[in-house]
Amino acid sequence: MTGWPQDRWVNTILFYHRLFKDKIVIEDDNFAEGLSPILIQSGIAAEDIINRLSLEQNYPSDRSLLYI
Repeated sequence: MTGWPQDRWVNTILFYHRLFKDKIVIEDDNFAEGLSPILIQSGIAAEDIINRLSLEQNYPSDRSLLYI
């Protein structure tokens, strides 16, 4: 959310994602309907969209995760 609720400026990240080994990693998703369905509807394959927890589970020994 971004705006002035109760006389105070609030600025929240709507979504945060990154690319890792040809996958879209969703770190933070504040869309009401979720970001994944929007990406899939745009033509991105569902198997190419993962979240941070899935990334850590699928690549537990990949040290490059520490630097992205």
